[in-house]
Amino acid sequence: MKPILSSVFRLLLMTVCSSLPAIAQSDPVPIISSPAIEVSAEPPLVDSFTFEELLKIGGGGCGMVLWKGSGTHEDGLIFFNGLLESTALMKVDGKFVNFRRIEAEGKDFYGQKTGQVFISPDETIRVAIEVKLGEPGLESVAIESGTLRISRNGQTLDIPVAGDAGC
Repeated sequence: MKPILSSVFRLLLMTVCSSLPAIAQSDPVPIISSPAIEVSAEPPLVDSFTFEELLKIGGGGCGMVLWKGSGTHEDGLIFFNGLLESTALMKVDGKFVNFRRIEAEGKDFYGQKTGQVFISPDETIRVAIEVKLGEPGLESVAIESGTLRISRNGQTLDIPVAGDAGC
């Protein structure tokens, strides 16, 4: 029975191969490649946004907001992280980007930790945040100071931050 199966297989292979167009040995073999991925040599550009913009895209509510350390929330926010998973938002290179928390350590406050790491959906942008808490208020706590470190393609930008967290 083996010789019969072997003969059938050879006949099938010859039929399939004879129906394919002949490729000359000198013809180049086509190479299928994925589309080029744009790689920036610059660190990500972090844009500020307002509470109104945040609410317009479905963000906001309980959580943490950060702004550049020398300013106030009136100068614009640069980071928001809500209480639900994957609600972290930043405006990077002019577009809002959602982030997912992948690490958290330190003191708990309003669904946050004093040390947190986030990643973009395509895993090309990483955001690490370290904060020092200030005095607690009525249903909130001030973020006295901290650092937001954003990295993409080996390029890193450190931004001093301050902020607020609460509900």
